Amino acid sequence: MDAKREVIKNFSNEISKLHSSIKQLETERQHKKDEYELILAERDILGTQLIRRNDESALLYEKIKIQQTTLARGETSFRESLLSFLILANFSPNVNVPTLFFTKPFSNIIIEKL
Repeated sequence: MDAKREVIKNFSNEISKLHSSIKQLETERQHKKDEYELILAERDILGTQLIRRNDESALLYEKIKIQQTTLARGETSFRESLLSFLILANFSPNVNVPTLFFTKPFSNIIIEKL
């Protein structure tokens, strides 16, 4: 009889240890699940921010293209106007006309007085 009680006591102790392990593992699993959900939420936020930044970049690039086109048109118009001015100034020898060298972009124009 004592041997049976000892076996039952050992099984009871083993069951208690197993319940304790299960409880600890369940707590750890819940912690990992919460951490996983936080990471998913952060991923979703970062994905949304990335999409927004990408849209902003695309809009800025489009604006840059428009500005470059406008600038190129302005440069062409300026060159045509200046050429007309220089042609007209050649008819009047008393006009002091600056000399412009158009071999570089307008940001690098060299102006010399005659």
